[in-house]
Amino acid sequence: YACHSQGTPLRLQEMSPGDTAWTEEQSRANFVALTRVVVPGQPKLSRLILMPLAHEGGGTEFHPGGKHFTTMDDPEIKTLVAWISDVKK
Repeated sequence: YACHSQGTPLRLQEMSPGDTAWTEEQSRANFVALTRVVVPGQPKLSRLILMPLAHEGGGTEFHPGGKHFTTMDDPEIKTLVAWISDVKK
């Protein structure tokens, strides 16, 4: 969230100081923002997967926020892959 709360192409809603979760309205706005980096049904073409995934694991060569996942076997990537796979076009 910290990297995507300001000035990035995928900008998430900013939380108020002390908040630990988004409101329903903010969550819906974040969902809309994420749809710009997801290819429905095709996780391996979705920037939501490719940008934070290590290049050696199939991700893009560069992500300004760094690489957070080593392989497609990472549990968090698997969760995202399952969601993107179920997104209807």
